[in-house]
Amino acid sequence: GQSHIYSYIFGQGAWTPAEVLNNVEQLVTTDPLGQTGLFAVFNNQTYCPVQIPNLKCDRAPSAWPAGSKRFVRFQNNTLRLGADHKVYDSHGTVWPDLSEAEVLDLTVIPQYDVFD
Repeated sequence: GQSHIYSYIFGQGAWTPAEVLNNVEQLVTTDPLGQTGLFAVFNNQTYCPVQIPNLKCDRAPSAWPAGSKRFVRFQNNTLRLGADHKVYDSHGTVWPDLSEAEVLDLTVIPQYDVFD
């Protein structure tokens, strides 16, 4: 199906017109290599970076690793949430702090200090 993507332009106080990306399964903020940004994961298990502000993929999609649900950057590590609900480090070892947990989703929330 089609996914409509919008971005908000704060200086203008308005949303951009919709851009269409076909067959998008999810949008993520970390790719399998640990790069951060906005990435579209397609239903054929490929992904590509979404370029801001045109909200389009500017290169051919790369393979999304089989059995991987999500990636995050945490404490200088790229962590992977597997389809088995386990969290792995970049070497494929179960992350010790979550080894006993069944993890359904994984995200990192940046903390900002407005006084810095």
